[in-house]
Amino acid sequence: MANENTASDQAYIRIAENIDKGFQTAPKVDGDISKAFLGFLKIVYSPQEAELVQHLEMYTPKATEELAAISGKDGEVIEDTLDPLTRRAALIGSKGSYMLPFIPSLVNLHMFYPEIKPDDLEAAKLYQQFFIKDKFYKYYGTSGKGTPAMRAIPVEQAIRAETKTLDSEEAHAYIKGLGT
Repeated sequence: MANENTASDQAYIRIAENIDKGFQTAPKVDGDISKAFLGFLKIVYSPQEAELVQHLEMYTPKATEELAAISGKDGEVIEDTLDPLTRRAALIGSKGSYMLPFIPSLVNLHMFYPEIKPDDLEAAKLYQQFFIKDKFYKYYGTSGKGTPAMRAIPVEQAIRAETKTLDSEEAHAYIKGLGT
C-alpha cells in the first residue's frame, strides 16, 4: 500500500517547508520535517485554513489580492478564514495582509489561550515529541552550529550605571541627533 499524502497533508507539509525557510527552522528528525510537528500544525490550522496558510511565508506579508490570485479563492473568503487566525496569534497580520508567525510564537500558542481546548492535550503530546524527544530544544535556542542565539559576550570592561532623566526638549534633541 503506497504512502500517499492527501491534498490536505500537502498543505501542512508546505506550511512546514515555509516555516523551515525562517531564521529558526521547523523541527526535523534526521533531516526531514518532524511528523509530530506536522500533527501539531494540523491542530493549529484546520484543512480549510491550511489551504490558504500554505501560501504564506515568514517575514514577507502577502496581501489578500495576492492570496486570491494564488489560491483562486475570493478575497472575502480569504479574510473570513485568516482574520480569526491573526486574533489567536496563529498568523501575523491584519485584515488584508498576512504572514506566518515566528516559530517561538507558533509552538507556544496553546499556553496563552485563556481556556483549555479539546485538542490541547494532543498538542502538548506532539510538542513533547518534537521539542523534547526529537531534541528540537537543542536547536531552538541555538544556531544550526550550536551557537546560542542569546548569549553574553565578555568585553572585559565595567559598564558604568548611569541614570539621567531628560526633559522633553533634551529627549527630542537626543532623538534628532540619532538620525544624523
